[in-house]
Amino acid sequence: MKTVKQIFVTLLVFSLLVCSVPFAVSAAGEGAISVGNASGYAGDVVALPVTLTALPEAGFVSGTFVVNYGENLEYVNTVQYGTNYGTLIFAKPSEAGAGNSFNLVYSNNLVSNFEYTGQMCTLYFRIKSGATSGDAAAKNTVSVSADGIYNEDLDPVSFNFTSGVVTVADRSSALGESLYGHSLTLDGAIALNFHVSVGATLSSDEDATVIYTINGTEDLTVEEMLSECRTDANGNLILSCRLPATMWSRTVSAQIVNGNGDKGDIYSYSVKNYALYMLSGNYTTGDSAEDEKLKELCVALLNYGGYAQNYFGYFNGSTEDLANGNVVSGDNKLISKLVKSSYDATIKTDDIASVNGAATGITYYGVNVSADAATAITHYFAVEGNVADYTFTLSYNDGAEKTSELEAFETDGKYAVIIPDIAAAYIDLPYTVTAKNNSDGTEFTVVYSVRSYMAHNIEGAPTAFANVIRAMYLYGEAANSYFGK
Repeated sequence: MKTVKQIFVTLLVFSLLVCSVPFAVSAAGEGAISVGNASGYAGDVVALPVTLTALPEAGFVSGTFVVNYGENLEYVNTVQYGTNYGTLIFAKPSEAGAGNSFNLVYSNNLVSNFEYTGQMCTLYFRIKSGATSGDAAAKNTVSVSADGIYNEDLDPVSFNFTSGVVTVADRSSALGESLYGHSLTLDGAIALNFHVSVGATLSSDEDATVIYTINGTEDLTVEEMLSECRTDANGNLILSCRLPATMWSRTVSAQIVNGNGDKGDIYSYSVKNYALYMLSGNYTTGDSAEDEKLKELCVALLNYGGYAQNYFGYFNGSTEDLANGNVVSGDNKLISKLVKSSYDATIKTDDIASVNGAATGITYYGVNVSADAATAITHYFAVEGNVADYTFTLSYNDGAEKTSELEAFETDGKYAVIIPDIAAAYIDLPYTVTAKNNSDGTEFTVVYSVRSYMAHNIEGAPTAFANVIRAMYLYGEAANSYFGK
């Protein structure tokens, strides 16, 4: 399985939310905008809210705000907060002009003045690898200034601005390990990988563990033995945490604990912020065509995660916390708008499901597709007598012919076999399961793909579920293109 290219960043995500409040006017008749503060380690990506705390006395209907940021910071992305402030257009780094600056352009279509104060957007920055806690504050400052702001009468209006500062912390692990980088592995579920360099003492500690904490209303904790971690080509241990789509915007923290109970540094990261960094244009493989495919995959990944979260009820009422929540990319489009019902015709015609032949004492009962912890197909059978008298074989071709025997298990009076961990690039791949009566040699085959399940369920599906299917379709297409299947 191809692994998404490594980036050498660590992410620290803060949920910074300022709710809208009624109309407010500053004493001087000017508007007021403030940039929030954040903190993190070198390599982290941090989130800073831009908040309108007071409207100008004459109001404002449109204008351009210039964002400037210190040399220790690298612009990653802008997330549109909501619709109170009309259409937000932001300049990508390549369009930002000379220096560390870019524009935020707001427009209410010249209809009427904005009426609400509150959070305008969220800005994401990466703290550069060489930044330290002793650097001058100016190197870590994010400021906003006005470049032509007008009210509904097209008269210029003024604002007061408050800058934000990113506080840089220095790492100092008691175990001597250090973070080398990250990667994503896309199989049935996404694996969020921390590549960590460890010394001989830690690597030989048979009692050392890794603790993963996934934030949420109630934090989820997973623990594994450090000795079970794989090693990358550079000799670093890969601390790998698998995540279903509903957790792709959650922060995952990884920490090593040695056999004596001593704890190492906490490394924090999220799939959403990995994707935002990939979309920023600051990372490159050196191949422009490869970079574009990677960006398309990241957009599709965020969309699938966001629609899955919406369907299963995650982050209701908090759009920005969704994986695709108000994320703007390519031509300043909200990526959630890319999922359309026009895909349904293709999805419905891409159905290769079939049952062929017959076997004594066993009949096909049905199928289910799970896309929770991992994408999997489960087939169910009604069996007469002892299930040990039957053999279940899986065959498929993912570039090479592959066969394997499946183990049947009992569930609700039926027997089932699972095709586990289906990669995003293979949701359209036909998987054939053969059920054979070992006594007389009679058999039948079931041919099915994840896309078959999508085709069967898109017709008449509730909007939330239909959007999950559509987003999964786009995710599969983008993965197929990127991985070159």
